[in-house]
Order: sequence, then structure tokens, then C-alpha cells
Amino acid sequence: MQIEKILKKDINRDIQGVIKIGNYTDESVAQELEEYVVTKELQTHFQRFFQAYAKSLVQPTDKIGVWISGFFGSGKSHFLKILSYLLDSNRRVHSEKTVSYFKDKIQDEKLFSLMKDASNVSSEVILFNIDSKSETDSRQNKQAIVQVFNKVFNEMRGYSASIPWLAILEETLDKNGEYATFKKSFEEHAGLSWEESRDELYYNMDEAVKALEEATGMTAESARSWLNKGEENYSISVESFVTRVKDYIDKQEGNYRLIFAVDELGQFIADNVQLMLNLQTLVEDLGKVLQGRVWVIVTSQQDIDSMKRNMSVNDFSKIQGRFNTLLGLSSANADEVIKKRLLGKTEAAEELLELTFIEHKAVLKNQVEFENAAEMATYKNAQDFTDIYPFIPYQFQLLQKVFTAIREHGSAGKHLADGERNLLEAVQQAAIFVKHEDVGKLISFDIFYESIDQALEHSVRAAIIRASQNEHLQQFDVQVLKVLFLIRHVNELPATLKNVTTLFINNIEMDILALSKKIKASLIRLEDQCLIERLGNRYLFLTNEEQDVNREINRIQISTADLVTKVGTIFYDDILNLSKYTYQPFESSKQVVYEFPIATWIDERSIGKNIGKEIGMKIITMYSELRENEEFIGLSMAENNLILVLPNHLDFEYQRQILKIEAYIYTQMNKTKTPVIENIIHKKTEEARHLRKKVMIELQDMIADVAIYANGVLLELGGTGVTKIRNGLAKLVEQTFSKLTYMKYAYSYENLVQLLQNKQINLIHENIDDQNELATQEIVLYLQMIHDRHIQVTLAELIDRYAKIPYGWKTNDIIASLIHLFKREKIICLQYNERFLLNDPNMLTKLTKRSNQDKITVQIREDVPLKYIQAAKDVALELFNIKNIGDREDAMQQNLVAKLEKENAILADLLLNYKRCRAFPGQITIDNGKMLLTEILSKTDTLSFFNDIYENYQKLSDYAEQIRDIKAFFEGVQEDLFMKSYNRLQQYKADYNYINDSTMHELMQQIEGILEKEEPYAEMKRLPDLLEIYQDKLVENLELTATPILESISSDWQDIMQEIEASPGTESLRRGFEFKMSDLKEKVQNTNQISLLIGCENESERIKLNCIQELKQLKKEQEKSNEPVNKSINQTANTALKEPQVMQKKERIMYKKNIFPRKIELFENESEIKAYTNKISKELIAALEEVDIIKLI
Repeated sequence: MQIEKILKKDINRDIQGVIKIGNYTDESVAQELEEYVVTKELQTHFQRFFQAYAKSLVQPTDKIGVWISGFFGSGKSHFLKILSYLLDSNRRVHSEKTVSYFKDKIQDEKLFSLMKDASNVSSEVILFNIDSKSETDSRQNKQAIVQVFNKVFNEMRGYSASIPWLAILEETLDKNGEYATFKKSFEEHAGLSWEESRDELYYNMDEAVKALEEATGMTAESARSWLNKGEENYSISVESFVTRVKDYIDKQEGNYRLIFAVDELGQFIADNVQLMLNLQTLVEDLGKVLQGRVWVIVTSQQDIDSMKRNMSVNDFSKIQGRFNTLLGLSSANADEVIKKRLLGKTEAAEELLELTFIEHKAVLKNQVEFENAAEMATYKNAQDFTDIYPFIPYQFQLLQKVFTAIREHGSAGKHLADGERNLLEAVQQAAIFVKHEDVGKLISFDIFYESIDQALEHSVRAAIIRASQNEHLQQFDVQVLKVLFLIRHVNELPATLKNVTTLFINNIEMDILALSKKIKASLIRLEDQCLIERLGNRYLFLTNEEQDVNREINRIQISTADLVTKVGTIFYDDILNLSKYTYQPFESSKQVVYEFPIATWIDERSIGKNIGKEIGMKIITMYSELRENEEFIGLSMAENNLILVLPNHLDFEYQRQILKIEAYIYTQMNKTKTPVIENIIHKKTEEARHLRKKVMIELQDMIADVAIYANGVLLELGGTGVTKIRNGLAKLVEQTFSKLTYMKYAYSYENLVQLLQNKQINLIHENIDDQNELATQEIVLYLQMIHDRHIQVTLAELIDRYAKIPYGWKTNDIIASLIHLFKREKIICLQYNERFLLNDPNMLTKLTKRSNQDKITVQIREDVPLKYIQAAKDVALELFNIKNIGDREDAMQQNLVAKLEKENAILADLLLNYKRCRAFPGQITIDNGKMLLTEILSKTDTLSFFNDIYENYQKLSDYAEQIRDIKAFFEGVQEDLFMKSYNRLQQYKADYNYINDSTMHELMQQIEGILEKEEPYAEMKRLPDLLEIYQDKLVENLELTATPILESISSDWQDIMQEIEASPGTESLRRGFEFKMSDLKEKVQNTNQISLLIGCENESERIKLNCIQELKQLKKEQEKSNEPVNKSINQTANTALKEPQVMQKKERIMYKKNIFPRKIELFENESEIKAYTNKISKELIAALEEVDIIKLI
């Protein structure tokens, strides 16, 4: 019978070997509950937990902490998840409570009763993996535990989990009954639900503000302030969190409970004391304040006692006191789960296996035997054989140790390290591997390798893969190698031939002797290929402990390149210790000092970083291709190096041996070593240290015999040791930097500041104060040469040129020479085409700042022609009345620039006047002048500046003459007179169509003619008289126009007042009418513009008509309010007197403007007049037929 046929359940089914938080479909939960095995150990844990939990349901308690511990893969996470199912009163699986699935699993009726009682209590469970719910760097925060608890608590209630301060807002709105309104309002404004959008609050800030306004009545400002400062004002503490939990629980009905079920908490806090104390405080306060209404259940690979080593006794006792219910899952529990979930047998299979065991009992006992090992379980009896088959009892415990050892020794990749491969999965995969085999087949231990292969580090898998590709090995050899890897760190099971043979038993009728021979042959082949090592009778996977360390060291090949490079490093760093050479060229001037970085070479190999170093030293060893004296001379001429030729007998074998030892030790650094190997390595380390001393002595002694060459000469040098080398470097510098002595004075930064500040220049002997005149002349000659070739050079290029051979000058000294040339007006410096000025306070900073020097160009300065200078002096005299603008070109330019900039600013101020009145004269002159001055000022180059003045001399002269009148215009009374005349002209244009006086037209034409002149200044004296005459004429016309309008106002006023006086209750109406008419009359009397006066003509009529309408409306309202009273009086009067009532006459108001339209009518005979009057008469008669009275207004 095949193995898969003897099993009750399909071995291929998905057993969810890894229990993941969050897999909550009914199908998955139902399968999970159905297959959950309640072992004896688990029943004990259930008993202990539910007894403690039940007590809290009837009496207050602060003992609300549960700590579930267990080894890797023991089922603690699954147990936690099952507890969460049982405690959650709202959970249903296919409409049934989860506790119903345990009716047949729990043998103790009292325990099952406790479980049912607990499931009936109103409760909610928050189940979460703390690592997945925490922030990436949260472990650095001592409040991390309470922060995660707060996050999941918010999430459970539907509040924001990612933004804790926002959850506070949601909670507050909820308390006030405003949350639903807020969410609805937000969705209306944003077009998205609040839950979808709240994590991107700052992108939806305006909508959130509006929603808060509408939901709470806040002002927009308050709402926005709340949201903007929410994070700033937010803080979390254990105390505040516990208070919020209490508020929530207090609002729940009945004997409500809230359970926090936290997976992998032990791994999260690890050895972080701060997190442990945060957990302790949280659980303590929850217990103290909530008194059993909140529970905290956690899992950990550590039992709580194992954390004691990281804490003080006092702190440990506190956290231990918070978790009173301690539940530890053991390996026995895992064994039992495997038997029941995976290895349950059919009845027929049980009978078959029992008979099989009886038949082979003795064989099995002899086969499964280990040597020098810890106790390894074997089959106890037929039932044990039946329960475990096709596995062997020792395998489950050993496999757990293998998993733990692999993880602890760093061979496992992420998945295995995180617990994503557990015992259940490994057993299932092994069973599937042999499912088609017949009964009698056993699982050999090598099969378990396949269950972790993909989770191993690449380095481990690569070794196995290389072995499988080795043509000198057989496939079985690779299986042996896999087993050796599995048990390499399991101390309880040494990898002897007998033990490995036992691990490979894969059949009840196995020929152990033949198997042992086969395995021994494999071990030999693996050892020959250096894949394993034999230590006595033990075989180690990929270790070299028992190999000959000296043989390994001698095998190591040290290249000549590595050898001489190391010798060079020792010589330059330890013997010479000379990275820079200090040189003083003048005995009399000790302040002139140069430091030259020294390039270091040995043969053709660079020692250290040699880029940018002008001179150096090169050691020639016996390994160089150079052999003859002529070759050494040629080399010293070709290079700027001091050539050091070592004696030919120095082969550096001591150093070669040191490198071999170091190379070997380096290879051992990250390996686990046996004490024997550790001892050998220690001895080799000491040997290397002793050899180093010999090498140092050898190199120090060789200096006396070294031959030194420089610039094609074998140097005869005095001194011994390092002094001899220094003397050789002095010769090298003198010969290489032949123009170094041109610089006889060394400038500090302070010296440069003083040089710039000294403005006095000897015009006759310009170079008298320049101690480095030779260097200065060298620079100016070079600048003249490249100027003649039309080549530009930057300051950085100049400094770089003169820092190199044959100069070697320092940057400050080069800049000092440039400053001398600059002050003599021999050169110019430009940055972004802007010329440096001597009075620029930042000039020295710009010159000395390294990052700025490649942006500065240095040029020979061209002389300015005398005619340009004369033109500049003439302009200064004509425009500014200045006779002396300086003696030197720069001073002239600076003085003129200052004056021109000031003039340009004046023009800018003058242009502001044209914003008030564009008709002011002179704007073209100012615009043109400003453009001209701006153009000249844009030329920073001295030659270009004076050239521009020369080219534009006539324009500048004309401008100087014209601008005087313009300035006088704005500075005197002409501006006000012009503005007054301009305003009167605008009024005239507005009244033009209403003026019939030819004199007024003629006067204004004269005024306009003056104002429109380009230069009206001379004729502006005529304006006062013209304005006065025009004003007199205007007054006459205003009076003629105003008289009939005032008469019309008086007539309308009188008519309306009669109506008002005839109507009672119109006092308010009267006051309003009189105010409007009085205001209109004053407006007519005071206006000085005919067009405005004409506009008042119809205003009186409009006021009158509006008043009539108001009177009419007032009468209607009065009649309506008097109607009930009149009706009552009339009824009483009719009853008493029986007299007929007099009816009130109907009245109609008609407007004259509608009867007599205001349009021109032409009459040529009497009949046309009669026709016109008849039309009016008919209209009035027709209106009278409908009423008793017509009132014409």
C-alpha cells in the first residue's frame, strides 16, 4: 500500500503551515478551526487562560497580562489566533460561533463551559503583528509600544490609523455627534469619502476645513488652525491612551471586554529595556484603571524569565508581575500536532503498521542507533510507530534543533529567520516526497534539506550546487553533503560515520552495512574534493580545522607587485614618514617657506595618491627591469623624482612570508574556528610580528647603501639615514623649481589686505614697493604674450601655471603680484564680464576664494585714447558743472559712474510724474536720456566706457541742455499751472457739445495749443490770463443753463409738498423728499461743469415721480389697515340710521411726461395743432371714464 493511501487526510492539502494574521475568509477560518489540534499541553494552556479570564468577568482584577512563549515553529502564533477567535463575541464562521468547533476537541466539560461563557461576553479582539503595525524606526522610540497599541485601537474604531492626531479629531467629532455630518460634508466637497482621503489630508485641506465648519459651526480660521496645528499639539502617553480606552469601554453595554492580541512582541522589544518598561507601564495602567475589562495577550520566542539578563532586578520584577498568566509551548506539543494533523492513519493502515512493527521490531531497534549523541528518540511501541510513520521519532526534535542552529549561525536567509518555514511545513514536504512509496519506506534525514533549500543564504546553496555539478562526485555524495550541512552546528549529534549512516536509513529492511560502506565512500570523495574535513571520526561540512595550516600558508601566492607595494608603504610611511618636504630657499628670509607634497613610488607602482604632486621619490628594487647606471641617470632626467636605487641583494623574503601569514589569517577572520585552529593562528600572528621587526631593521640599514639620482646626476650627499634623503630632496627642488627664488617675500592674507588698502601709488617708480618684482614682470610678460595672441586666461589657470615647475609659487604671492599690476592699471580682472574695481570691499575675497578663481579672467589693460578722456571731461563740465574728475582712468571712470548713476536715478524719479499726467512735457527727452545713460553705465570695461562717452558726446550735450528746462518745470510753479490748465481742458472737452460760445472755444484752443507743445516752457506765462477769461465766460453759461433747471426744481417741490400736506402720516416721506430736493438744488447751484448741470435737469422729475409712488403706496396701506374698522362702523351706522352710505371717489394719477412727450413737435397750420390737442384730449377723456378724478403731475 502506498504511503499517501494510509493517511486519513490528503497529504497534498494546503495546511497553512505558517499562520498569518489577517487571513479571515470563512473557508480559511473554518478549515483552520476544524484542523486545529488541541493537544494535552494546549488543553492545559486553555484551562489556565480561561480560568484567569473567567475570574475577571465576575470580579475586578489588574492581572490582565498573558505571555505565550515557545520555540521557533511551536505554534504560539496559531494559539494566539485561536484565542482571538474564541474571545471575539462578534465572530461567526458559517453562522456558527467559533467555540462550537471545540465541542469535540475539549475533553474537559468544565473547560468547555468556561470557553462558551467567555464567547458569550460582549467583547472585541484586536489581533495584530506588532512588527507589521509599527513604523520602520519605531524601536528607537521609547513610546513605541503604546504608539502601536494606539494605532490599532484607532483602526478598530474606524479612525485614522496612520495619523494619530487626526484620530483624536475624529474621536472628538464622534463624541459630539458630528462625525457623520463631517464625513458627509467632506464627501460632498471633495468627491471622495473621508476614509479614502484622510491619509492625504494636506492635499484635501480646504475640503476638510469646509466640512469642519459645516459640522461643528467653527469658523474657517479656527478649523484651519486646528488642522494645521493638530500634529504640533499632539502627544501620546500611556496615561492618555489608557484614558481613551476607558472612555470607549465605559460607553459599551453589558460586561464588555476588549482584548489586545499581540503577535511577536518578544522579538519586537528584544533586549530593548526602554520598550520593555513601556510595555510594563502600559499593561500595569490598563490593569489598574480598567480592572479586567481589557486584556493584553502577547507571544514571544523567549519565555519571560529569559529577558531577566537585560534588566535590573527591580525592573524585571515589575514586568514579570504584569504578566501573571504564562503559557509556554513545548516541542511535545509540536510533535502531537504533527501526528494528528498530518499523520493520522486509516483503520486499515493502523492494523497494517502494527503488524509491520511487530515483524521488524528488533531490526528497527538495532538500526536507529546513535553514538556519542544526546538522547535521540526511537520507536517506543507499535502505537508510536503507527502514529509517526513514515518518520522516525528523533527527527522532529532534531529538525527543530537544526532550524534553530541554522538561524543562530547565520546560514538562513530572511524567510527561515522570520519563521516562515516551520516544522509542520517541513514534515509535510518530506511526506509528500515519499507519498508514492510503499509501506516499509522511511524518511531519511537528507530529505528535510529540500524544505529549507530556498531559504538558505546564497553562499550555502552555492556550495551544494557546485558539489552537484562536480564530475568527480555522485548524486548520493551530494545528499551526504546536505546532511552534514544540516547537523554541522547541532552539538548534540556529532557527524560520525555511524550517526550519518543512521540519518540515512530510509527503509525498514535497510542493509546498514552496505549503507555504511556507501556513505564512507561518499565521505572519502567529498574529502578529496575539499568539501568536507575529517576531525578524528567526525566529518565537518566545508571546514578546514584539521588541515595543515602551514601547507595552506605555503600554497598562498604573493605577487611581486603586492610584495614591492607593501615594502614601499612601510618605507615611506614607517621609515621616512615624509608626506611633505619643507624647503627654505633663503637663509636671510626664514618666513619664505615652501611645502612640497611628495609623490611616492616603488619601481613603477604608486604608493598612495600621487595625482597633482610635482616632485617625488622612486625606489628601484631588484624586481625592476632597470639594471644599469645609465638607465638610472636617464630615469632621473625624465622624471621629477629622486631616484633611490636599492642594493641588488634585497629580495624582501621576510615581508613575503608576512603577507602569506596575513592572507591566511584574513581568510579565517569570519570563520568559526576550533581551539586548535585558534591556537595555530595566534602563533602565526606572533611570528608575523617578529618578522616585521626584521623588515624594519633591513629597510633602515639599506639607506646607507642606497644610490640617489636627481636630474641626471648621481648625488654625493652627506648625512645618514633620513637626513641623507632630505638633502637629496633639497637638491631636487633647487634644480626642478629654477624660478622659485623670484618670490623673495611671502604674503599672508593680512599682507594682501594691507596691500589693497594702500591707495598711494608712486607714479614715477611704480615697482619700488614690490619685493617680488621679478615674479611680477614674469607674469605681465606672459599676459602680454597671450593678449597679443588673443587668448584669454583665468585666475585659476594663472595660479595653476605658476604653482608648477619651474616656478612653484604660492597662491597668495601670485595674487600679490597681480594686485601690484592692477593698482598700476596694467591689468584688469573680470568676472561675468564685470570689471573689478579697486574700491570694491569684496575684491580680495573674490580673488582668494578657490571656487571663484576659474570664473575670473585676467587681461592686459588697453590705454584709453586722449580724445576719449577729453570728451569725458567736457561731458562732466556741461552736464554736472565739474571741472576735475580725477587724474587716472579708474578714478575718472568711478567719479563719472557715480554722477551718471545719480542722474539716472533723478530721471527715474522724474518719470514718476508722468503716471499722474501723461501730457506733461519732456518725457521723450527723459526716456532717451535714461536709455543713453543706462547704455553708458552698462560698460564696465574702462576703454568701452570712455569710448561710449566719446561716441555719444553730441547726444549727451543736447541732453544736458534740454534736461535743465524739464527739471525747472517740475521743481517750480510750472507743473501746477500746467496741471490746472490740463484739468480745465478736460472739463471743456466734456462740456464741448453744450457750449455755444465761440469765445470760449477760441480761448480753449489757445490753451490746448500751449499744452501740446513739446517745449511749452516759454509760452506758459500766457496761461493764467487765458484761464481767467475762460472762467468768466463759463460762469455766464452756467447761470443761463441753471436758471430754468432751478425753476423746474421749485415747481416740482411745490407740487409734491401740496400732495404731502393733503395726506396724513407722511412726515417721514416729507423729510426725505425735502432732503433730496435740497441736495439737488445745492448741486445745481455749485457745479462748474455744464455737462454735469444738464444731467441734473431730469433728476428733479425722477425724485418727484418716486415720491408720488411712495405716497400712493402709503395710501393703499392706510386704506387696508382701516378697512375692518370702517366696515364695523358702517354696519353699526346702517343698522342704527338705515341711511345709504356715500361711496369714496376713484382717483387716478397721470404723468405729464407721458401725456406730453418731451420731443420736438413741428406745427405748420392750425389743423395740425388741433390734431395734437385732440389726441391729448381723447387720452384724458378715456382715462376719466374709468375714474372720478384725474390728477395730472
